[in-house]
Amino acid sequence: MVEPAAATGHPLPWARKDIVSASVTPSTLDELVGFLLARLDDDDAAIAGLHDGDERERRQAEARSHRAVVASAQQLLELRGQPNEKAVRDLAQSILRSLATPYAAHPAFREEWHAATR
Repeated sequence: MVEPAAATGHPLPWARKDIVSASVTPSTLDELVGFLLARLDDDDAAIAGLHDGDERERRQAEARSHRAVVASAQQLLELRGQPNEKAVRDLAQSILRSLATPYAAHPAFREEWHAATR
């Protein structure tokens, strides 16, 4: 896989102003991803303390899946010059917000990160 910085010359291409919608600012996207990864680290620590092997394995798989979704959303935010790129970036932001919403009670959670409800 090509590293984002090598591909675009920008250390955080998904956080560039010209490729994210105004609904969440680039710095907020960076912070949202950081928040999500920190919460997943917290979850990993809690999972390590579980005694039920089946439950521990299920929750570890869930955490790996969430990390993969975050990484995929970051890649979608990097799209440039593609048809429907704004719609795809907006969807990626929605995915990140949806993953963050279960952590809304955490003190570092920001209100603008709530997933939109339909």
